[in-house]
Amino acid sequence: MEMEKNIETPQGGFLIRPYRDSDEDKVIALWETAFGRKLDRKVWRWKFHECPFGRRVMLCLSEAGDPVYMYSGIPYPSVWEGRDIRLTQLIDNMSHPGHRQAVNGRKGLFTLTGEAFFSVYGQDPDSDIFYGFPGHRHFKLGNLLLGYLKLAKQLLYLEGESREIRKPFPCPAGKLEVLESPGPELDEFWRRVSPHFRICVKRDFTFLKWRYFDHPSNRYRFYVWRDFRGRIRAYAVVLFRDRYATIVDLAAIPRGREVGRIMAALRKECRDQGVERIRAWISPDNFLADQLVNSGLAPGQEPTGIILTGRILSSGRSIDRMERNIFCTMGDADLF
Repeated sequence: MEMEKNIETPQGGFLIRPYRDSDEDKVIALWETAFGRKLDRKVWRWKFHECPFGRRVMLCLSEAGDPVYMYSGIPYPSVWEGRDIRLTQLIDNMSHPGHRQAVNGRKGLFTLTGEAFFSVYGQDPDSDIFYGFPGHRHFKLGNLLLGYLKLAKQLLYLEGESREIRKPFPCPAGKLEVLESPGPELDEFWRRVSPHFRICVKRDFTFLKWRYFDHPSNRYRFYVWRDFRGRIRAYAVVLFRDRYATIVDLAAIPRGREVGRIMAALRKECRDQGVERIRAWISPDNFLADQLVNSGLAPGQEPTGIILTGRILSSGRSIDRMERNIFCTMGDADLF
């Protein structure tokens, strides 16, 4: 598809085209109208202007030049069973409530904007794989109009009382540290651990720095466990907020007890901060989920209503393979 397209409807003409930096003020105004709350401009710029991986944003503008629909995503460097690809997280898709009835034949402008997004940004066979975390209403709409598929294996929600976290036995040799600033050793850790994650966003230095250390409003605790040689063998990213210590992200070398040691330290920190509960979202059927359960967290009712969703265009890759093997945490979303 061409990068720009004019649409005529009974409600007037509209233009579909990619986002430009100069659109920022008007798109933030659309966001606040669509979602009914204020948006921190620093978060917007971090997400769509300062992201090292680029952006994929398609707008639909009225005749007056005001954005009324947006369909967007962030293309993350990722791996698919040893091959470098890009997984695009679908994010911040929205429509202006005053234009939701504008149509062109059988298709609404939101659908046309989404189709333009997939047409422009889904042509590369190593970059035509998409995922997201919509709620039930938005999933139903995306499934009906844009080919969203609910992955068979949804994120496992785990929760438990911080005082019930168990200490690992025996404790692995090494030490726990709160990493204050990221360094190239995170790349070395990712090279060692990545073969154990078949389909996932790369947890390398660039991603971890941008996602956690550069976040303009969230203040994460980035725990690492080092072995006796000083090498990182596990990390956990934790956000303390609203009575919870939320484990936003987690990675480790398999067959060790480093995750348990981090959890024991988290128990102590929760006690010091008066936080009573720990929770996590993580893909099921992997050793990290097992280690969290072994540490004292238990499966519970997922509280947000999110649905792990995927779409693959024409790459020949199987959505069944994706849903069996993709690894996700809340680090792959933007809720925390």
